[in-house]
Amino acid sequence: MRIANNKLRLLLLLLFPTLLWGNSAPMFHIRQNTKGCFVEIPKRLINRDFLLAARVMTVSSPNNKVKLYAGQRLYDPVWIRLKYDKEQLYLLRPDSKNLCEDTTHLSYPAYARNAITPIAESWKIEQETDSSIVVNWSKFLSEPIEGVDPFGGKTSPGRSLPQLNKILQVDVHEKNLEVSVQYGFEGTTQPFLTTIRKSLLLLPEQPMQPRIHDARVGYDNIPKRKFNFDTPSIAAENYITRFRIVPSPKDVRSYLQGKQVKPQQPIVFYIDDAFPPLWKKAIRKGILDWNKAFEEIGFKEVMQAKTYAEAGPEFDPNDIRFNCFRYVVSDFPNAMGKHWVDPRSGEILQADVLFHSNVIALLRKWYFLQTSAYHPAARTKTLPDDITAQLIRYAAAHEIGHCLGLEHNFKASYAYNTEDLRRPEFTERYGTTPSIMDYARFNYVAQPEDSVSVDGLFPRIGIYDKWAIQWGYTPLWGTSDDEEDRLVLNEMIKKKQKENKRLWFGAEGYNRDPRCQREDLGDNPVIAAEYGIRNLKRVMKVLPEWTYEEGDFNTHLLSMHRSIIDQYRRFLIHAAV
Repeated sequence: MRIANNKLRLLLLLLFPTLLWGNSAPMFHIRQNTKGCFVEIPKRLINRDFLLAARVMTVSSPNNKVKLYAGQRLYDPVWIRLKYDKEQLYLLRPDSKNLCEDTTHLSYPAYARNAITPIAESWKIEQETDSSIVVNWSKFLSEPIEGVDPFGGKTSPGRSLPQLNKILQVDVHEKNLEVSVQYGFEGTTQPFLTTIRKSLLLLPEQPMQPRIHDARVGYDNIPKRKFNFDTPSIAAENYITRFRIVPSPKDVRSYLQGKQVKPQQPIVFYIDDAFPPLWKKAIRKGILDWNKAFEEIGFKEVMQAKTYAEAGPEFDPNDIRFNCFRYVVSDFPNAMGKHWVDPRSGEILQADVLFHSNVIALLRKWYFLQTSAYHPAARTKTLPDDITAQLIRYAAAHEIGHCLGLEHNFKASYAYNTEDLRRPEFTERYGTTPSIMDYARFNYVAQPEDSVSVDGLFPRIGIYDKWAIQWGYTPLWGTSDDEEDRLVLNEMIKKKQKENKRLWFGAEGYNRDPRCQREDLGDNPVIAAEYGIRNLKRVMKVLPEWTYEEGDFNTHLLSMHRSIIDQYRRFLIHAAV
């Protein structure tokens, strides 16, 4: 769906690069000597908005108090602003939640008296020129900042060892400052050493047009409270999180004519070279799978995937400018997709997937429990490469969905008739659920006599996912404010969801709605559970044979036996809810 353009929005789009970032000069100049780390800040950046963020670069042991791994972040970035007087530079912390847009209203002074911007920190101005000021940021950059740094304050892994805290490297780019810092701690049981990357990112001068969250479509969102003096009232207006996807100025006309165009800025994910080659290929496919959703709203090649080795000379996986798919060596079977956003608009500025090495063990276990009764390839501890690749691709695509802003949709699987999941022609075309953002797992409903192929066993990017991308990412031209946007988007939802229940959304945690369950399949949980239990009985009969491994002393057998009991219990819960 594309809305007709108007002159104002077209003009903003044509001016897009200038409005986004303004000047192309280096952000800061840094001078380090024995007296400290001195930062020269251009006065043109005073009163501009920044994000202050931190992530883990390295740790001496992942079994730390906070349980964070390399590449991980603990806190969302902090929105800051700089201002100064004759003597000091101040770091301000604007309120990212409460809004009052009508600054000309008679009652605005009453709001302003209760909404002054607090000062979080200040520094003596060491030097001032007509165009810049210089401050000593040694302490600011080299010590943990509570609520920003993963390790420090309440999240400290033990008593700090200040003598070990030091700045290792400082890099300045056009729009961001990157500082690598070492922290040392005594630790509760053993010494602990970590390297943290602190990032200061200059935000776009013109924020992206926000899109108001609607509970009928599953997007991660940031909370907002808008003050309206005419009512008077306070209304919640949460903003969805999404990347800024628009045509480049030269392609606007083609886009409005209905032609597919490349976006002004594609979404590039860099894949860790540490992944096994088979995994890298599967992860690349999982990333690129989302292009099918963007193509339906007129954009091609939105999603791009490169390995670290294929990146350019400026690439640094810890730089806030780059989206990375990271390999975490860990016995904790997990994967997570996270993003950092502009708190003023919900624009996703950076996203990461942390993919733990042991997640493959979890995927293989699920695949064995749910498909081995009728799929011989699932019966071995080491799966064939083609099946392993499909498992990785599925998990990668799910996590990339989170990076794009999408939430879990636990209602999606309810849209399929349970009996259809036994039909090869249906499952080969539609998979096991309308949404890869569901927790539907693999096809445990199919029976041995159904001859469901491998393609019918997996979730895939489905009709709901494409619809969610359409609702969240389609540019709206011809509207002038949030309220007009909301009306257009509401009509999209009313029309689409009324026509097709496969576009329904049910959030994680809606367990009082029996349609919103995790790891279920189909619209009849009782029948689905019966089919699943039949398959578990078949597996139980031959479990010792299928799990036998020379010298294993039945470790694998006992593990899978416990997992079968857990799966059986899950089927009962699905039916009982």
